[in-house]
Amino acid sequence: MSENGLMAVAGGWVELDSGVFRLVAEPFRLNVGLIVGKERAVLVDTGASLATGQELVSRARTVTALPLGAINTHSHFDHCFGNGAFDAQVIWSHRLCADHLRWDGLEHRREAVAQLRSGNVAAAQELAASPVVSAGCLLEERAYLDLGERMVTLIHPGRGHTDNDVAAWLADVRLLFAGDLVEEGEAPSFEDSYPLDWPDSLGVLLALQPARVIPGHGQVVDPVFVRQQQTDLQKLADLCRDGFRNSRRPSEMDEETVLPARTARTAIGRAYSQLAAESSGVWVERQPG
Repeated sequence: MSENGLMAVAGGWVELDSGVFRLVAEPFRLNVGLIVGKERAVLVDTGASLATGQELVSRARTVTALPLGAINTHSHFDHCFGNGAFDAQVIWSHRLCADHLRWDGLEHRREAVAQLRSGNVAAAQELAASPVVSAGCLLEERAYLDLGERMVTLIHPGRGHTDNDVAAWLADVRLLFAGDLVEEGEAPSFEDSYPLDWPDSLGVLLALQPARVIPGHGQVVDPVFVRQQQTDLQKLADLCRDGFRNSRRPSEMDEETVLPARTARTAIGRAYSQLAAESSGVWVERQPG
């Protein structure tokens, strides 16, 4: 890996509970999980490039020599473009995650490379050299990974941050890897989101009664934090439903959310597109004002 590449993994593993670890991969503050059973182990997310994925595997080998698989929490590049470090048949994802990578992965990579190029050429080159690999093990709603005396439940709680979010639930230690369905330190990202569904999807996760939640980025949080995010997202959804019903322009509503203005505009635009699709059957990306 290039010394100047932005994709370098920072720091080491922190053991959250027996056999459950977290590592932060920079520059995206990506929370990567490592879950170790008696017979197998699995990474939660593979990072933003092949080089990062390979380094994560190397770092996992400092903890365990067991057969290693991976989970993609969703299809955004910073979470799954390290898939090339694995055989596809040991990677789990939602079916739509795999579909997005097959259909749109090369375009997604091109756009991400273009964004990174202005800040770090080495990182852009690293990402450009990463193959787009879709998971070979797919789920629709739930799947159960038996690691040997440890069960990991993969849950698609519904649409939210994307249409293919997957959380990894460890009932034995009441610990949840939530991916970008939960965001700490910054506002949630809405570019591919479904704001009207997101609160209900968080409700599914909260019903598990987790003791700790590892968001896709940021610090480990508790259920109180997640419940507050759910409340904020529900207020956003209610605001958008009311605004759409009363023909309000999205630009009139930015300041009525807890979100930064630019994020609010994206979120409201996505919600309006959902509402337009519900009423007409046609997804409309651009909304007036």
